[in-house]
Amino acid sequence: MNHKRAIFVVCLAMCSVIVFTNCQRNQLNKDTSASEDNNTAQSLWDDVGDQVDGTYSLEESDSLPAWNNCATIRIDTLGSPFPILFTIDFGEVNCECVDGRLRRGSIIYESSGPFRLAGTVVTVTTDDYYVNDYRVEGSRITTNLGNNAQGFPHFSIAVIEGMITTPNDEMISWESNRVRTWIEGSETGFFTPDTINGGFLGWEGILDDVFEISGTANGTSIDGRTFSAEITDPLRAQLDCKWITKGTIALTPDELLTRTINYGDGNCDKNATVSIGSKTYDITLRD
Repeated sequence: MNHKRAIFVVCLAMCSVIVFTNCQRNQLNKDTSASEDNNTAQSLWDDVGDQVDGTYSLEESDSLPAWNNCATIRIDTLGSPFPILFTIDFGEVNCECVDGRLRRGSIIYESSGPFRLAGTVVTVTTDDYYVNDYRVEGSRITTNLGNNAQGFPHFSIAVIEGMITTPNDEMISWESNRVRTWIEGSETGFFTPDTINGGFLGWEGILDDVFEISGTANGTSIDGRTFSAEITDPLRAQLDCKWITKGTIALTPDELLTRTINYGDGNCDKNATVSIGSKTYDITLRD
């Protein structure tokens, strides 16, 4: 092979590598898996929070009914009267809860004071806890920040060393630092008197809760790619809906373009979109 031909072959090989790399990168930039994995982790950890928040109504009552049609609640007083240790035990086999999700295992949390008292810290851990056969591990620390300038109760929430194991034994790691603002329903609870029908509001007193969420997250997707995420328009979370109903997240996988996740205009459905560059893709949120 003469010198010129050798140079041509080397250049051709280098161009092939560049073209292949660019094609591979373009293909990856169409991939929405990191966005979907972030949504999965976010939804499951929000669910942990919902279970914890819902059981606080028991703190204000002498009644200890089964929670969510599946779980039993154990309350252990560690102080006089705080801190208090709560155990939400869904049992060892899947149970279909009132929201249609299957749960098993336990959520354990310690509260330093009454839920509605500014400064109260709630530390949550899980014990072999599953939702729809997704295992949820890690810890969640919530601090009551009191009322914000608009008069709404708000809380700082940190998820630490979160790990999701899918039913196929795939792993998602996820951590977050967020602020959750209680914009509707804070004045009612399970045992709020029903002034129209008598008795208590029951589930209506819980499912009317609506929150706005802001903040950041980071993690590693199932395919091993790290990512960071920032809420660019507050997320709307309603306890009467399984999914985020509104808001946007800017998510950036390592070495790839930023994706914008849009949850819609407030309708309760599992539809969302992911925009990457000039392209927009439809995704379906997991139950």
